[in-house]
Amino acid sequence: MFKIKIIIVILIGFIFPQSQLSGNANFSYANRINEGSILRLPYRMLELKYINQQDDFSLNSELAFEWNRKLDRDYLYDNSPQDFILDLRELYLTWYVPIGDLRIGKQIHSWGFVDENSPLDNLNGLDYYYLFDGGASRKLGSYSFASNIYWNNFSLKFIYSPFHNVSRMPIINGEIDPEFPEVIPIVPTKEETIEIENPSEYGFNLIYTIDNFDIGFSYFSGSDRIFNFSGVNVFGNGPDISFPYIDIYYGFRKTNVFGLSTLLLKNNFTIRSDIGFFLTKDINIISEKASFNPELNDSLHITYRGNEESKYIELNFQLEYTFSNELNFLSQIFYYKSLKYISDEFPDIPDIPNIPENINPELLFKPGMGSPLGVLTERAILFQFNKLSLNNQLRVYFNTLLDFTNKRNGTWDEGEIFNDQNNNGIWDENESFVDKIHNKLKINGKLITLGTEYNLSKNIVLLINLSKILGNDYYSSDANYQFNLMENFSNFRFDIKYNF
Repeated sequence: MFKIKIIIVILIGFIFPQSQLSGNANFSYANRINEGSILRLPYRMLELKYINQQDDFSLNSELAFEWNRKLDRDYLYDNSPQDFILDLRELYLTWYVPIGDLRIGKQIHSWGFVDENSPLDNLNGLDYYYLFDGGASRKLGSYSFASNIYWNNFSLKFIYSPFHNVSRMPIINGEIDPEFPEVIPIVPTKEETIEIENPSEYGFNLIYTIDNFDIGFSYFSGSDRIFNFSGVNVFGNGPDISFPYIDIYYGFRKTNVFGLSTLLLKNNFTIRSDIGFFLTKDINIISEKASFNPELNDSLHITYRGNEESKYIELNFQLEYTFSNELNFLSQIFYYKSLKYISDEFPDIPDIPNIPENINPELLFKPGMGSPLGVLTERAILFQFNKLSLNNQLRVYFNTLLDFTNKRNGTWDEGEIFNDQNNNGIWDENESFVDKIHNKLKINGKLITLGTEYNLSKNIVLLINLSKILGNDYYSSDANYQFNLMENFSNFRFDIKYNF
């Protein structure tokens, strides 16, 4: 079936003269820096893009063959030699009308003025396997209707999708992919995940342009791209709760995003900004029946429905400058702040898997929409330098992400209250304490990237990339500090790409 699809796409490119067929084949190798092992992550080894235009209509599509690793022991129970999956990334029809265009199908969208990491670019789910790549490569296509309408200095974008567009998490057979950093602490089962009653999503984006200045206002309503803890039920057999059965539920909150964007062009400077105001609420309905053996676990003794409501903002401010010697500089400032959080008080339920006792529900909260940087940090500065030389045949780049996040570090610090059980006036490891956030402006984690792209010929590009992730000993293992969890992901990558 895969072969038939590819043959059809290739033949169409030759049959219709208005057709364009392009793509690339990529041969990639990645190695962990810390331990020297091969990094076996999926990657797109072949991409095909097809465009056919007839009168006022065009058909756009993109296919990708993704290498999906097979270990030697996999052949003991699966003798299929296939080690790739076919991904239809885009397939949509465009109708060009006098005042704009209308599109329908599977599409990758782009909202916001910031080049990357915009908090307003929420129309597509993210592919976490490509989280460290840029642009559209880390997005998943959305089955949607979209339009662009132009009138004088105004442009209006509209989108509607009947489906909930979730992110692709690094999960294999119900477990976190050991090759990937621990960006998620748990993997819920299908039974533990609450189905969304109204999955449709929609939004609009109004942009006004005057001279060298643009301003945009946007609104988007949808469900979160990643799951969050939603509630707990504790069942027993009749009045007996000696052997309780605990049901944990995860769901996707409803989120509304209000956005403001600005763009200013001034000589060699370009200044961009996107700010998003997020209103999110858990409206999921939790079942009152046990998911396992409801005849035995027929009595609901304790229930907790988080009823979370949160308001938060995300800001990305970008500055670009182009020098006269083919050197480009880009900097971004990312900022996240929780404005308000309310939820029901967490009950005293012991032995809940993956959830500590006496936990504050706010500590379990993770933004389900916003900038991809929000997966890694709450406050950060990004620097990028790009240098072209040899008549644009060679590109050298240096990127660094500096994390300024302040969070509880999971260990006692001077000035924090502790239970002096040993009556010695100093904190001992067996004594409890109140872990606080210390608002100090300091660099905690770093992501440093150095790479080069060299055009060996018109079609062949050689890419070499070194990424080093540095954590901070200030955070203990209990703090789950993201940069500490990612240190083992530091890698060296080598690619040869053939474009056609």
